[in-house]
Amino acid sequence: MAKTRENSEKPHVQGGIERQAAGSSEPLRTDFPIVGVGASAGGLEAMSSLFGAMPEKAGIAFVVIQHLDPTHPSTLHELLKRYTKMTVLEASNDVVVEPDHVYIIPPTKNIFYVDGYLQLQEQDRKPGDPHTIDYFFKSLAEQFHDRATCIILSGTGSDGVAGAKAIKAELGTVIAQDPETARYDGMPKAVISAGLADFVLPPDSILPRLRQIIAEAKELIGSDRRETGLLQKVFAIIRARTKHDFSGYKLSTIHRRIERRMHVNQFENLADYIKSLEKNGEEVDALFKDLLINVTSFFRNPEAFDALKLYIKELLNNKSEGSTVRIWTTGCSTGEEAYSLAIVVEECLEELGKYFELQVFGTDIDPDAINTARAGVYPPSIADDVGEERLKKYFVKKDGQFQVKKELREKLVFAIQDFVEDPPFSRIDIISARNILIYLDAELQKKVIPVLHYALSENGILFLGTAETIGDFGDLFEILDRKWKIHRRKGIQREMGRFMLPARAIWQETAVTIPPNLPLRPSYASERALLQALAPSVLVDQHYRIAFVQGETGKYLELSQGEMSSNILDMARPTLKNELSAALREATTQKRDAIRESGRMSIDGILTAVRIAVRCVSGIPERAGHMIVTFQDIKEPLRRRKPTGNENDSRIKELEQELQFTRENLRSTIEELETANEELRSANEEYQSTNEELQSTNEELETSREELQSLNEELMTMNTECQTKIDQLSVINDDMKNLLNSTSIATVFLDNEMRIKRFTPAATAIFNLIEADIGRPIDHVTSLLQYDSLPETVKKVLETLIPVREDVRIRGDYWYSMRIHPYRTTNNTIAGLVISFIDINDYVSEKRNAKS
Repeated sequence: MAKTRENSEKPHVQGGIERQAAGSSEPLRTDFPIVGVGASAGGLEAMSSLFGAMPEKAGIAFVVIQHLDPTHPSTLHELLKRYTKMTVLEASNDVVVEPDHVYIIPPTKNIFYVDGYLQLQEQDRKPGDPHTIDYFFKSLAEQFHDRATCIILSGTGSDGVAGAKAIKAELGTVIAQDPETARYDGMPKAVISAGLADFVLPPDSILPRLRQIIAEAKELIGSDRRETGLLQKVFAIIRARTKHDFSGYKLSTIHRRIERRMHVNQFENLADYIKSLEKNGEEVDALFKDLLINVTSFFRNPEAFDALKLYIKELLNNKSEGSTVRIWTTGCSTGEEAYSLAIVVEECLEELGKYFELQVFGTDIDPDAINTARAGVYPPSIADDVGEERLKKYFVKKDGQFQVKKELREKLVFAIQDFVEDPPFSRIDIISARNILIYLDAELQKKVIPVLHYALSENGILFLGTAETIGDFGDLFEILDRKWKIHRRKGIQREMGRFMLPARAIWQETAVTIPPNLPLRPSYASERALLQALAPSVLVDQHYRIAFVQGETGKYLELSQGEMSSNILDMARPTLKNELSAALREATTQKRDAIRESGRMSIDGILTAVRIAVRCVSGIPERAGHMIVTFQDIKEPLRRRKPTGNENDSRIKELEQELQFTRENLRSTIEELETANEELRSANEEYQSTNEELQSTNEELETSREELQSLNEELMTMNTECQTKIDQLSVINDDMKNLLNSTSIATVFLDNEMRIKRFTPAATAIFNLIEADIGRPIDHVTSLLQYDSLPETVKKVLETLIPVREDVRIRGDYWYSMRIHPYRTTNNTIAGLVISFIDINDYVSEKRNAKS
């Protein structure tokens, strides 16, 4: 018998895996897996295969959500009992979930999992596809996070996609039935097409995979050194093709997706799969797409956005009205989070009655997701997340889908960017990095969080996911909301040496210093030995910025005046600068070592020769383009030679003058070169700024082009529909004209003002009508009727809507049956009257003859 809660209070959540059920002495177990099973048409056949393979004691609880007929009681739980030894029950409200049980959703109910219990709610009887599966999967994601697991079986429609997204957002597991084995493949295909399925399996193969996932006793790929090395090789292959590095992502997430690709391509071990990756670039692209976790939704965790609004209003109150509010959504995927933030800020501005320029940046490494975000077109299922009011205000219906209105889309810019590697934005007021950090390992998080701090303006807001923290960087942020992980940047001075900014940060003027005690890989051993053997030495990058210093270099290098620079040419002593520059240039352009021995330096009035050696670093991908610059004094000093005779004095003076002239000319050339370099640097910055503006303009033009194209398609569709209507109307008019011309019944159509709208040719025998009389009142037209009260009768019928039938005659003693009826439109509204005259003269004559 199913256990239920003895009172209506929710159980108090403790920190452990067991909690005390209200009014019960038994602890409430939550240490076993609970799996959601979604199905629709054809689901019984798939569930019979799934549960038929389950042993009686599997240690798993299943909750089955099937689309059921709301007008009939369900017998699904009775049917499933035939296929499994597990206990099968129809779920009831507040029932305690137990292992080795299968709970079936009742008709007309939505079901949720909350703190160890199942809760039922009445379904909203709204038109459209049901979302009962989505609701339960979302509750699993909120309760179990990365332990949430769901299965999608046979069915039509797309119910389950939004719920699977919620589970994927928490790093849970999604299993879809192989569409080839499903009677109706709509639901499995929808999940697979959205890139959410970790595994695609026939129903009878799900149990072994489910046990492997839940047990977690053996990793999917393996954790020994050999397998770890192979995994790094996978990362290297992906990095070489896509320029994106996944080595800093959590291996538990990577394992599952690589295992899925191995299963799809039928590989038993990772080594064979790597060989396939090396030969097949398309498979590398497919793996890259699988590693991208494009899981998002509008207003995910609505309570979090409600809490965020309070701090956004505070932020806006502290900004000067008319300034720009800048928002950055990292890992924006298909753009729902970015649009949600934009809507929230718009609502805050409306509530505060203030005006600010809004600029929202959405970035992701997936080009397809960015294209979707730019279009701003989303399926009808977003209605539940957005809400009816926001849907009407910020979206328009387009081809059965919802598109973000142009006014809002113009305030967002979406771009391809790896926020781990690429330079961040700056002066940002709000950064949303929700559910991004959970995919990164601890070391990568330590590099990313300070970068987010750098990007934020003073008192800027950082919005994280509920499962994310700022780690050891509590001195950089102030916690505003501990539950929803909302932080405010502290206005402290950035310590640039404390963390390493991205390698491609073009806005970083000085290089990050490599700590001397940094543990180097084996490939660095030769470099360390070289630095020690040829001290004093300096390690510089391809831009001549100093990254590492070994030995006493003060004799050759000195701090430059003015703004601090780590460029070795700026720090070199004047007499060595020319030779050093030439050696670096030769090593950079010709990719070879360079040595210069003609350097001169004055020490205590003695001109000493200096050997400058520049050696290129090779065999180390992380140090590509780096060079080692070594300084060495030549033991035999070169002293100035004194003249030995008068005959040499003239020649010596001539050479000295020529040397002096050459030095001055060289100094002047160097100064001009430095000036030119400064101008080029300034021009380059301007070009970069212009390029960003052009890129933004290009995105706007692209959006406008898409909108114009869409508008053109809509106009073409409307034009076709209008042309069809016109053709139909022409046919109807022709039919009506022929009908009116062919009938011998005299008919006159009047409007509500008793003006003539139309008449049949037979009516001209009674009324003196011509085409020009259309629009004239009926009482302005002369007739042959011997009936003077026609205007009063017409007015009475128009007021009372009661038809009138009378026999009337015209001059010459000719009789008609006059009938006056209200003119009713298809909308059942009165739009005038219809007066018809039916010839009854023969009938009257016969009647008179009979009487006589």
